[in-house]
Amino acid sequence: MKRGTTEHPKMKKLARCLNINRAHAIGILESLWHWAGKFAQQGNIGRHDDVDIAEAVFWEGDPSVLVAALLETHWIDEHPVHRLVIHDWEDHSDDAVRKYIQRHKLEFIPCRDIVQTESGQCQKKTRLPLPLPLPLP
Repeated sequence: MKRGTTEHPKMKKLARCLNINRAHAIGILESLWHWAGKFAQQGNIGRHDDVDIAEAVFWEGDPSVLVAALLETHWIDEHPVHRLVIHDWEDHSDDAVRKYIQRHKLEFIPCRDIVQTESGQCQKKTRLPLPLPLPLP
């Protein structure tokens, strides 16, 4: 876990959203990152259902409550293709994950054709149509 994460406002908000102590929230996030490093190396945790994600982080409550809290606190983002991705996974992942990605000629799931809203969530870019060509004289 990166320095400063344990006291980050997002971590405190996650604990409040789930009505748990901060140590438990820290464990959830650390477990999520370890699990993703093994089973969703590109950050695309949405390939797994909410129950699997909840089990991965030892969450015993409603899996949809966990996922909603992770989304609300911007630890994960909705993605139009991959359903859910870890926010800034390329920055949070460890060297072993980076080596795996490189060795298997993969890429982290970026917000390609995706923009971050002011709230930090990802959404598909809207593209303006190309202008029609002018008629020839």
